[in-house]
Amino acid sequence: ITGSTEGSMYTQSRAGSITLSVGPGDGGNGGDIALNAGDTSATHASGGKVMLVAGDGHSTDSFNGGVGGDIQLTAGKSFGRSEKNSDGGHVAINGGEAFFGVGGKVSLQSGVGKQTSSGMLELSTADAGYQGETGDALFSTGKSVEGDAGSVKISGGGSLHGSGGDIELLAGEGSAGHGGRLTLHSATSLPSRFSNSKTVTDSGHVSLHAGSSDGDFVDGGSIWIESGSGGRRASGGSIHLKANVNKDVIGEYRREANQEIALGLDEGSDGNGNTYAFRLKATSSGQTVISSVPVQVTTVQYSSDKRIKKDIRNVDTDDILQRLQRIQFAEYGYSDAWRRVRGIPDHRVRGVIAQQLYEVFPEHTKTFKNYELEDKN
Repeated sequence: ITGSTEGSMYTQSRAGSITLSVGPGDGGNGGDIALNAGDTSATHASGGKVMLVAGDGHSTDSFNGGVGGDIQLTAGKSFGRSEKNSDGGHVAINGGEAFFGVGGKVSLQSGVGKQTSSGMLELSTADAGYQGETGDALFSTGKSVEGDAGSVKISGGGSLHGSGGDIELLAGEGSAGHGGRLTLHSATSLPSRFSNSKTVTDSGHVSLHAGSSDGDFVDGGSIWIESGSGGRRASGGSIHLKANVNKDVIGEYRREANQEIALGLDEGSDGNGNTYAFRLKATSSGQTVISSVPVQVTTVQYSSDKRIKKDIRNVDTDDILQRLQRIQFAEYGYSDAWRRVRGIPDHRVRGVIAQQLYEVFPEHTKTFKNYELEDKN
């Protein structure tokens, strides 16, 4: 314990310091310093605490007031010349183990600013040397045997009268190489090694959700996906959307392919109208584009070049014209179920009946045993 001091109105004095150090050595590892709190065997009691508290700055001067003391934990330097065996010392902060309860928590929290802003929490690796690389920053939860593994959650703070905090994920710039990549990957689901079940759940999903609004005149958040612009003599980046289709599903697991890339507008008043109007869908017979709403386009183009065709034969145009005359046009309305799928009012239209068209042009009519859109029930 060091003594305290009190300065007069003309002088200022500093309180004494405490230094705990182990002398240097040249015959092995340096000596350790251990601070251990006491154990206890009493019921409903905790082991002793180890507290490191920096000093307060009590001066209330408006221009040059007191500043709270720092706590600095620094591992030892390494002066070795080996890149593999001369690392600097590590800093490890571990919560306590529990034999039957939950392991101890590790909390890092910045200081409270009672009348201004709270302190910043900064976690970063140091800059690299001239020929080295900067260290990685890794955030992960532990593995689990039978229970669910823990989640990693990053959330911006809420505000009562201001804006909510942002979350920015920024990859690093590259002056000689390419810029850093930003990758979001969900995990693969594997069969359990601890059971004989053949059931495999879906792999992890990746979801992007903008914020909803509870205000009557406040818009919901938007999601922007935009590729980067190119230089004066380079192209801008592309945007690729791809759903993987497994064509080799065999045996007892065979089922109708249902992968799709779907677009839609949610018109449900409760926010649960999860329906899609336009989709690129994989089926057992191939890929097809399905739209349940009117499509307005300025140009429709399709390939008809002679070089992409083979076994070209002339057709009997008289037979085609006679078969066209057999097509019956009808006037009709749509069922309630189909109007819900398309989102259209109850009105009458004119067109053809697919079953009748199949009788005239079976080679140009495709039939489906079942036509299902799961999001539309």
